[in-house]
Amino acid sequence: YKRIARIETEEDYDDLIDELCDRYGEPNSQAVNLCRIARIRSLGRAAGFTKIEEKDGFIRLYTANINAQKVQRMELDYPRLGVRVMLGATPFIVMKTPTNQRNTEFLISLLEKYNSYISK
Repeated sequence: YKRIARIETEEDYDDLIDELCDRYGEPNSQAVNLCRIARIRSLGRAAGFTKIEEKDGFIRLYTANINAQKVQRMELDYPRLGVRVMLGATPFIVMKTPTNQRNTEFLISLLEKYNSYISK
């Protein structure tokens, strides 16, 4: 579990999956999902999100500092998901979950893309 918690990069993720395969054979879906969640947490921290939640068909990305330029890029990159910003005591970005992709895979892709946006 400690090794899973230390996943920071895609390479770390791949190395751990390879190690699990070598030691125990093909990992079950729960083990793979646990590794994906660790990757999501790492990417979320790098993006400045304090909490990431999927609930009732929506993804919420909580942050103290909304980056308007990055949110605009998200709106352009994901027009069908209804990207919105909710301000308040705990601001967050909210969007629909896609129906054609696993949520963990989508979140990894979304956060990698978000982290690649360059702020001015």
